[in-house]
Order: sequence, then C-alpha cells, then structure tokens
Amino acid sequence: MKAEAKVVVPGIQRCEGATSTSEEDYVATSDGTVDQADFDACIAALDLVEAHLVANDAALLAALGEDALTVLWMRLEGIRGWEMDAMYEPLPEGLSARDAAMAYLFQAQWGRVAPDADVVISSHSLHINTHSDAVDCVYPEPGASVDYWEGVVRMGNHLADALGDDYRTLSIVSNHHTWAGSWVEPPVDELPDMPKGPPIIEVLLHDLGQTTLFVDLAFPGAETAFLTPGEEYRTAYPIPILMDLETGVLQGVPADWFDALIYLDEDQPWTQL
Repeated sequence: MKAEAKVVVPGIQRCEGATSTSEEDYVATSDGTVDQADFDACIAALDLVEAHLVANDAALLAALGEDALTVLWMRLEGIRGWEMDAMYEPLPEGLSARDAAMAYLFQAQWGRVAPDADVVISSHSLHINTHSDAVDCVYPEPGASVDYWEGVVRMGNHLADALGDDYRTLSIVSNHHTWAGSWVEPPVDELPDMPKGPPIIEVLLHDLGQTTLFVDLAFPGAETAFLTPGEEYRTAYPIPILMDLETGVLQGVPADWFDALIYLDEDQPWTQL
C-alpha cells in the first residue's frame, strides 16, 4: 500500500470538503461546485482504498476488529456518496449515490449499535419512499415537467430491498408548513395560480377540519377509501424544500409513495433530537 499511498493521500485531500476545519468552515468556503480534476483524483483514491480493504479483509479484521473495520467502510462509503452528490447533483448519478450511501450508513450503524431494535428514520419523504419513479413534478405550463427524480434510486429503495415488509414509510404532510423555523406563506389551500390537475392531498385533508390525522393509505375496513386506490393525486409537501410553491406540485398515486401519511394542519418548527 506504500506506493498507493502516494496517490491516496493527495487524492483524499482533493475530495470535496477534505481540507475544511469544521462544518462552518466548509459552508463558508465551498461554492458548491467540484472541479473535474479534483473529483477524478478523489474517486481514484477512494477506489484504491476500497480495493485494499477488499484484498486484505481477513488481515484487517484480525488486526482491527469487526467494529473498527465497519467504521472504515462507513467512512469510505460516506465520502464517496458525498463526492458523487457534490459533483453530479441534481443528476441521477449524484442523487442515487447520496441515497445509496445513506442506506449503507444507516444499516451499518444499526448493526453496530442496536441490531435487534426497531428503528425510526427521520428523513425527507423523498429519501424514504420506495417508488421515486412514481413521483412526477408537474409545472403550471402545459406539458412542462422536471425529471429531477427520473432514474434516481432512493434510500427507501435500498432499505425496502434489504428489509422487505419490515420496512414501512410514513410521510408528514401539512397545509401550513415551516422550513428552517419560518412560515412558508401562504398555506397550501390558499396558493394562487395552482395548475389544474388531480386533487391536492393537503387541501382535501385540511377541508376535514382536523388539526392532526393519521391516513393509512391502504384504508383497511373502509367501505369507501378517502383517496381512491390507483388514482393520481398531488401534494405540495416537498416543494418548500425544493422550489417556489407557485411553480409546481408532485403528482402520482399516494400508495405508491408511502404506507401512510401523518397530517398536521399547521406544521411547527422541528427540534433536533
């Protein structure tokens, strides 16, 4: 590995954020773009490290122990996912790499600290859903759409493949959102110039007059499902995160996205646990 180290060390130093002294320093100094030469050097270094870990797995396991070796793999996959996302977002190569790393890190950490426990993941809904290909972003202009998620393999896809029926997804939706502690105006039911299309879930739930609702998208035991199975609906939920509320909504079959919804008429700022 001595010869490879001459490539690995300078290559890792060219990975996005590698020379930052803190998260605050990174935010202050990074312009969000990645130079192609830096990217190539970083990925080449990561590939060499991965090849070394694979080729010397038994020896490293004996020398370091299972937990330390797992942490090495977690760091490697985390850096690779970050570098790919920094280079390619919003293209599928970047988003898929980030979500693949998220799934890997979650499962590795779960196995390290609580392998027999049931675990709740708090994440943006588009990361946990298992059918990102069933989500379309539709704009007001006729025929206009964005394929921001086309071809993206989400964390939820990986976890559903690994865990099967043990993986369940809940999405929090709200008529009146907050983001970064500030109200996003106006509420969804008051949005101006909404494009014509299928009903908007937040508006339908808001019209029920309840502050909090749990919506099982299978609607077990219901004579008539509140949301018609197989029918497309729209949701404005992710839009405050991704784009201006007046420019587009997400559209698709809700049961293809999630198992259930938690509806909050007014979504208060989140507190970090």
